[in-house]
Amino acid sequence: MQRFPRESKASFGAEAESLPDDVVVGQVLAGNVQAFEVLIRRYNQRLYRLARGILSDDQDAREAVQESYVKAYLSLDGFRGPGGFATWLYVITRNQAFSMLRHRQREVPMEMPTMENILDDTSLLDVPDPEEALESERLGKTLQHAIDRLPDAFRIVFVMRMVQGMSVRETAEILDLNEKTVKTRLFRARRMLRERFKGYLQGASAHVYEFAGRRCDALTAAVMARIAALGAGSMETRK
Repeated sequence: MQRFPRESKASFGAEAESLPDDVVVGQVLAGNVQAFEVLIRRYNQRLYRLARGILSDDQDAREAVQESYVKAYLSLDGFRGPGGFATWLYVITRNQAFSMLRHRQREVPMEMPTMENILDDTSLLDVPDPEEALESERLGKTLQHAIDRLPDAFRIVFVMRMVQGMSVRETAEILDLNEKTVKTRLFRARRMLRERFKGYLQGASAHVYEFAGRRCDALTAAVMARIAALGAGSMETRK
């Protein structure tokens, strides 16, 4: 198994937020389970946006992220670092979210809509007028409402590229798609939204699917409680 840098528990304090992922992983594997909270807080926003983009539902997304953290914790000794922890965590979350989506759809394969159906979909217009929500945060909520109505395949690519700011290569790797497909789906998603939001699209994207404050704290506490319930020996048995 890959060896990770390990800091003493005594030195692991507030400065932990700036430590590389592999150092924090090493701490967890060394028995400092509380160090896992650093990783949860570090990735909460990003994983929530990924899950929310797939599931288009707040509660389902939070459940997917929580389950993903627990799975990551239980599989932590299988992570082959030192780099790539973020991608590893993204893939776990992607798989969990898509599993939940398939279950929700009762195993019905997701059909890609035709361009004719996309352009005729008036439900995307059933959102407040951007002129009535000029503040960027309010406009972000308006855009979020419209993004939720995008077809599943388009929504997740839009969120990863436009909201998360990921590259085409990163998006393709995490979603297990080719880069051409990523570009095509982003183009179609933007086309569906562009007429409604025009020049607001780029700026408002930063305020889509925000996950911080009490929501972040609550999810972090829930994950750590579940990990604590697993028992202190859960990590020791894998050493």
